Amino acid sequence: DLASFQKQASSQVLTSSACYEAFSSMGIEYGEGHRGIQELYVGAGLVLARLSLPSTLSASASRYVLHPSLMDSALQATVGFLLGARGDLSPNPILPFVLQKLEVYQACASEMWAVLRHSEGSQAGGAVEKLDIDLCDEAGRVSVRIKGFTYRALDAKTPSGQEGKNDPLVGKLTLAPVWDVVTPERVPSFPASADRVLVVGGTSEQQRSVRLHLSNVQSLDLQPSDSIAEIGDKLQRLGSFDHIFWIAPERALSSVTNEALVREQEEGVLLLFRTVKALLQAGYESRPLGWTVLTTQAQPLHAQEQVNPTHASLHGLVGSLAKEYPRWKIRLVDLEAGAWPLVDLLQLPSDRRGRSWVYRGGEWHRQQLVLLQAAPADGTLYRQGGVYVVIGGAGRIGEAWTEYMIRRYEAQVVWIGRRQPDASIRAKLEALGRHGKAPHYVAADATDAASLQRARYEIKQRYGRIDGIIHSAMVLQDAGLDRMEEAQFRTGFSAKADVSLRVAQVFRDEPLDFVLFFSSIISFIKNANQSHYAAGCTFMDAFAHQMAREMSCRVKVMNWGYWNAEEIVHSKEGELLSQVGIGFVEPKEAMEAL
Repeated sequence: DLASFQKQASSQVLTSSACYEAFSSMGIEYGEGHRGIQELYVGAGLVLARLSLPSTLSASASRYVLHPSLMDSALQATVGFLLGARGDLSPNPILPFVLQKLEVYQACASEMWAVLRHSEGSQAGGAVEKLDIDLCDEAGRVSVRIKGFTYRALDAKTPSGQEGKNDPLVGKLTLAPVWDVVTPERVPSFPASADRVLVVGGTSEQQRSVRLHLSNVQSLDLQPSDSIAEIGDKLQRLGSFDHIFWIAPERALSSVTNEALVREQEEGVLLLFRTVKALLQAGYESRPLGWTVLTTQAQPLHAQEQVNPTHASLHGLVGSLAKEYPRWKIRLVDLEAGAWPLVDLLQLPSDRRGRSWVYRGGEWHRQQLVLLQAAPADGTLYRQGGVYVVIGGAGRIGEAWTEYMIRRYEAQVVWIGRRQPDASIRAKLEALGRHGKAPHYVAADATDAASLQRARYEIKQRYGRIDGIIHSAMVLQDAGLDRMEEAQFRTGFSAKADVSLRVAQVFRDEPLDFVLFFSSIISFIKNANQSHYAAGCTFMDAFAHQMAREMSCRVKVMNWGYWNAEEIVHSKEGELLSQVGIGFVEPKEAMEAL
């Protein structure tokens, strides 16, 4: 009964402009498409909001059951409780945290009413408030019912001794990457019509398309064998320029065992690395420079999508590049095969964080990490007494995984490492042997197919079978792109990329239970000074996705956060992580997550 609710909530009536001025005072500036509150009625324990879809979005009304603008406006109406309780607002924004249940009865209309009340047992005005929200049409028919919506002010404190218990973003978290359909904010043509543009790569048709839309275009002919000095000479002959249009080669991939996956890095991430080095030597470090970097079908949006992971490595390098050189405006795009939406693409904004735009089926997508609250597993791919091969097993994570498997599953673990077993490795093997079967160590170069094949033969001769493979190899030596040598970049990159390919080539016909890739959250945050590692991890993630489509066994990826280790906790990076509230992964919780 909306008329009855309106009488109950008549103690305070706010106009649309008053509501959005209140949000502005908290530092939240809503754009035109998110200003759906028309009037807000506030009473004792009750808020009533009249909502209307902004006219700029009227054409999209039929596309949604739950229109994002109306739903967001319904949540915005919680500001009525803050105004009703305190009469004013603190400068701290309120943030949504939890939604317990959502029931949908019918699609939202363009004109809606939202009725907000405290959930049963919720404490009004407390640190944590739970609300129930009903969205009704103008006749009072309920379209959507929200139960247990929780919001928090940014500076809200939990009761003493309860830290973290009500806050789902505190504690050990498991996050999952998802791709959302988005409507990009359009910008004037980037590059601008007057900008001098260099086009690198692409087919003759793609280059012709760029020339049709941009007036001042030159081609920069780079070869995979070009050195940094040779690239620098070519750049110098072309004179100054404002924007680089980098188009990664588009080729079909027959299998993840194809040697081209590593060979073609020479015309992809390694050639881009050398180009960046040449630009820095030419003095572009302190100059504004635009980039458009294009790949094709390198990012998987869902489990069934086929990808070519070859140039997924560019997404790691370019992400780090964006953070190291903030004067460079960088736009990174992954297109679907055959698609060339150049007019739309030229209006996409750059991104300081180096995040990817992905184009599929006429829509743009962006990736984010969301909280995963999965039920405890009722089974496992591990087997009691299994034989498992860990490439890079002597590292921190490989060692922790090995101890867990020996203790919990009485496993026989085999480590494959590049170096011969020294005193440090022998001490680790001996210590782990006190928990059960000591790991066996095989010295082999896992970036080399023949060397890894010999290791496989030795393991099969000794143990008769292999039940699972774990790729835990990594080489991380922090350095900015201006200081990183190509050999250093290659070493860090190949520890992830080359080893992934060799695992597929050497173990593809093995009757494995699983292949497990240890990647990193660097795939998503793409830190500065870690471009080699970021490139290797983004390649590995896309490679594992495609490998899962080809192999009969399970293929899994874990993108680890920062592990608790002496060298990181007491470093400058560790101090920074602590300051921004990022904790360190402990072995016990890591094994539970796996």
